[in-house]
Amino acid sequence: MYPDKSKLSIADNQHLLIVNEADLIFTTGKFENLQTTPLQTKQIIDNEELHGVKANDVATVLKMKHTFDFMINNTQKLSFNDIKRINLLIQGAEMPSAGQLRQRDVVVPLTNDVWTSPKPNEATEKHWFQQLIKQQSINATEKAINLMLHLSCQQYFENGNKRTALFAANNLLLTHGAGMLAIPENKMHWYQSKLHKFNRTNNDRDIKPWLYDNYIFSDTPAKRVYSKVESKQDDGPKQPL
Repeated sequence: MYPDKSKLSIADNQHLLIVNEADLIFTTGKFENLQTTPLQTKQIIDNEELHGVKANDVATVLKMKHTFDFMINNTQKLSFNDIKRINLLIQGAEMPSAGQLRQRDVVVPLTNDVWTSPKPNEATEKHWFQQLIKQQSINATEKAINLMLHLSCQQYFENGNKRTALFAANNLLLTHGAGMLAIPENKMHWYQSKLHKFNRTNNDRDIKPWLYDNYIFSDTPAKRVYSKVESKQDDGPKQPL
């Protein structure tokens, strides 16, 4: 139902991600209300002198840069411990809870509702992940989408769950040469709305094909895909969720 859109070499897939690194970090940072512009984000990544940017925004970009560097070199397979490592880099080692599954319930705000997410059981979640990876009836692209949705909704960590989910999904795509998952800034509100609906219903028939049809890219030779992403005509749901 969700075939891989192409089969890239690992080198080509790495290049696809590297070409789009600054844009991927910029848009993923919107989950954390990142206030930099795309240009400022690239300047921070390139270690250029920059004025007028808040220190916490610089720190957010640099942490995602470190996460990107880990992901781009993790080409053999994605493990459960790699997901924890991604969150450690996203949050920063100075945070006591970074990379550790949370030990308390949390209340997640949804559209016109709230949802209490119980603390995750590590053995249960490891088993879920292993079953996902071993499942032969679906390919890498569908596994990556399933992983991103699961991590985003289960809220494994105290902070950085959606950023962790997107980087983990892209890491899984990379290990199979299956491209890149990119959600542009002007579609982020629709993604959040569809994600809230999925969180309430556990029904992925809306969000999953939307992500697959519009935001999985496997261009070769690699080029920036964000100009193409931003021009998508799909405006998401027409009625409030």
